Amino acid sequence: MSAVGERDPAREERNAEPIVAVKQENAQNRALEMEDRILALEARNAELVNRVEAMSDIIARQVLAQQEAPSVVNQVGTAIPVQNVPVGRLPTVSDAIRKRNQELGSEGFDLSAKYTATHNRVARLKIMSYIQDLQTYGISREDLSKKVYTHFDNERTKQRLTPERAAVRKTSNRRNGRRHTKCKRRRGAFARHQTELESCFPGGEALLQVKYMSEEDTDDEYPSGIGKRVVVKKLQWLNEKGKRFFARLDELHPPTPSIGLLRVEGVSNVVLNDDEQQQLKEWVVDQ
Repeated sequence: MSAVGERDPAREERNAEPIVAVKQENAQNRALEMEDRILALEARNAELVNRVEAMSDIIARQVLAQQEAPSVVNQVGTAIPVQNVPVGRLPTVSDAIRKRNQELGSEGFDLSAKYTATHNRVARLKIMSYIQDLQTYGISREDLSKKVYTHFDNERTKQRLTPERAAVRKTSNRRNGRRHTKCKRRRGAFARHQTELESCFPGGEALLQVKYMSEEDTDDEYPSGIGKRVVVKKLQWLNEKGKRFFARLDELHPPTPSIGLLRVEGVSNVVLNDDEQQQLKEWVVDQ
């Protein structure tokens, strides 16, 4: 037992314990209150952002509806203006994405910034919200998101091209488009006359791929002054049997005649790899 006036460390420690516990509890309560306030502010901020975006979409749609342009009507009777759509073709999702981004102006995609930048994320949400509200295309949100990104990526790629590279790319796209058209036409002929063709040219379906179509280049794709002429680049590895197969397909479904064009035969520089040569050995010229 300690004398009067002397310190008792054990007693002081026992008295301090409740005080420390109260202080810790108060600190925890203050931290929880602060966290609740932050969450409430974040929720309020998100609500305000949604309201602003919704109001922006309403205003933008009103402006779009007043413009004169080719349009279709969605399920609820709202006109969808779409520019630069060829006559006779209905607007696609990609058309709507391009149109919406154009009308957003400075609020649309900033092609100099990353796709994940805040500005572009907001633009993406605006475009997706608008298209989903149209209730026209029946596309999932995931697929729509992919198409919006594809639009951004394509536009950014175009912006970065020099005039020379842009011209080369345009020419390449035209050539590739002609090969796809030819392949589609020949596949259609094969499907309609499959019994005949399989009996005469068994295994010929393996040739019906875009990469095995001959190329057709027009003179405006060369730095020359010669008039309208088409250079048909034949596949140098294709044997006579393969040539007869393609000729028969073209007889069954002839290509659309080109008025005023002179066709000149050329040679394609496309070669087959070892696997392709093995797979198409019946159609390859003997080495």
